[in-house]
Order: sequence, then C-alpha cells, then structure tokens
Amino acid sequence: MSQLLKRVGLLGLLMSAYSAVWAAAPENDSVLAGIEQKLVTQYETAFQQPVQNRARYAQSFYDSIRQALLLPESFQYSFDHLKGIGKIYSPNGQIRIYSWNIPLGFEDNNYYGIVQFYSKRDKAYKLVFLDDLINEGEEKFKRKWEEALYYSIIETKHAGQVYYTLLGFDMATPLSNKKVVDIIAIDEFDELYFCKNLIQYDGKRCNRLQFEYSEQAVMSLRYDGDRKLIVFDHLSPTKPSLEGKYEFYGPDLSYDALRWEKGIWKHLPNIDMVN
Repeated sequence: MSQLLKRVGLLGLLMSAYSAVWAAAPENDSVLAGIEQKLVTQYETAFQQPVQNRARYAQSFYDSIRQALLLPESFQYSFDHLKGIGKIYSPNGQIRIYSWNIPLGFEDNNYYGIVQFYSKRDKAYKLVFLDDLINEGEEKFKRKWEEALYYSIIETKHAGQVYYTLLGFDMATPLSNKKVVDIIAIDEFDELYFCKNLIQYDGKRCNRLQFEYSEQAVMSLRYDGDRKLIVFDHLSPTKPSLEGKYEFYGPDLSYDALRWEKGIWKHLPNIDMVN
C-alpha cells in the first residue's frame, strides 16, 4: 500500500504542475472559493477512508464537482487548492479537461474525467462525462472511455475541423504504467467525440496510441512546440527474452515522434534530438 500511496502522491504533483492558470478572475470568486473548499474536504476525506468504503466517498466527491462545474463561472476559476486533480485548458481556451483517480486497492483505481466547453448552439457551458459512453467518429458509435489522466492538450486543424490531441498517464498495473495519446473533436452540433484512425504508427492506423513500461522507469511523452512534434522515449525490454513483458520495458536512449500531416499524426522513428 505504501507503494500505491507513493504513486498517488507523485501523480498529484504531476497533475498540479500541469494545471493551467487563467488570468481573468470571475466576479463571484468568493462563492466558488467556498465551493472549492468543500470539494477539497470531500476529496481528502475519500482518501482517508478504508479501501472498502472509499468508492462511496469518491462518488460523493464526483457528484459534487459535477454540480460545481455547471456554474458558468467555473470555467475560468482556477481551483488551485484542489490538488491532485488535472485541470488543463486547450491552447485556444475553448475546452477544459478535468481528470483524476481514486485508488480502491493495490491493483484497482477509479478514473474520472470531465470535459467542459462552451456550446454556441446552447449558449451555455456544456459538460461531457468521460465515464459515460462517448461518441466515436462521425458514425457516433458509442464506446467506453479508455481511462487516463490527461496532462497536455495539443490543438491541430484539418479541413476546417479543430482536433484536440490529449497526452495522458495510466497506472496500468502494480508493475507497469502507460503513457497514452487520444484525440477528441467537437462537431457542428457541439457533440464531443473520440476520433478514429488519426494516428499512423508502424504502418497501421489506430484510434489511440499507448506505451506500457516498467513502474520503475520514467517515460517522457511531450509536445515540442518549436518542432511541432509529439516527442517520446522509445521503449525496449531490458533483455530480448523479455519482449512482450512490459513490466520490464523502459527508455533505450532513442526517441520517436509524431508529426501532424494532412489530418493524421504520422510516426517518425529514431529522430535526432541533438539538432
């Protein structure tokens, strides 16, 4: 359990570091400050519960934050005191994503995600709860969210459509973690959906890219704004005989990247990070 708490603590620092700071302060900050303090208490209380009771308290916190985010002013409110919750804005300031996890045991985590954005059709802020079934692609096929804690949003465009590429982290197993790349968009009806087949990797098209590696290793997955590349460590097993056993994978000191070309993130293997 101590190892789990260590991972949760490090995750809290990671997500807080990536929390966006919004310059404009809403007029009723004092109201939201009171709501925020109650949320902080609920969140901390959930972690203090025995594992068998934690899910109920986690759900209570989830219900409360959902209600808080219905307030239009919440979009610009920083929620800086709510540590351990990822709160990131898109570069264009149009969407905000909240994500967090509550550990329910050594091998079990509940993940939560909420996307908040302004709907021009409804003339109001809209919430999409990622733990509900989410639209996938233009066909509006519903699928379950593949959970992650998002720490970065990259904005790209193609054929008049804005795409939001999400970089995230997942505590996959007690022995391994994952870094992930997801892509979302909002259609002309202000419906959010996960994009299909917009990543080309190793000659194949996929909806989501994920990299699993040892819990003892550290993998970098980040956006290089100067090069306009998503840059990441290339992973390899510590021994050839361990291929496919991802709890033994880690960075091998080489780097790969993704580059946005004509509406697709294309894989660039073995890039030069010096020049």
